[in-house]
Amino acid sequence: MAITIKIGSSEPTQVEPEEIVKLKISKSLNDDVMVFDHADIYIVIQPKNNKLVAFAKDIMSDYVYGAQNRLFHYLTKRGLVNPESVQAGNVYDSMEAKYYPSDKFDVIKLLLINLSRFIEDERPYFEFVENYDEMMTDRFTDPTDEDSTKLGEVPQQNKKGTVGASPFTYGNAYYWQSFTY
Repeated sequence: MAITIKIGSSEPTQVEPEEIVKLKISKSLNDDVMVFDHADIYIVIQPKNNKLVAFAKDIMSDYVYGAQNRLFHYLTKRGLVNPESVQAGNVYDSMEAKYYPSDKFDVIKLLLINLSRFIEDERPYFEFVENYDEMMTDRFTDPTDEDSTKLGEVPQQNKKGTVGASPFTYGNAYYWQSFTY
């Protein structure tokens, strides 16, 4: 005995999902879309070239390269970027890749949605670095009583610690035998 189960209507319906994306976006004169929300990089979508470029915001470092690498890996895993095209850009500190064109979907919207998700995934990292920098600044500018000494609390002496304890601590001690070479 066969059982037939029918769920929903027989006509296929296609509903496009709506998602609200909040990003700091600017559009250039040549219709490039620029995203500025990431802490280490800014991202440019170039519709005329089907290209996505990530530039370093401040200075090039391992953090910037790591962010660029994670961005293109994220977009590659979602099928938006051609993995063969990921390469260093012609501008210093940039990385670029070609994204796949599509007649069925608005690729720019898909890229913006996925960029928003990527930035949200990275947000805890931004907050940690920002909080750590604030903590270190506060620690140096306003130390606790345990981490500081008041003027006069440390007794004064002519010689302190290892200063003058051996002949190597005077003058040019590390180079004292350089004349023998």
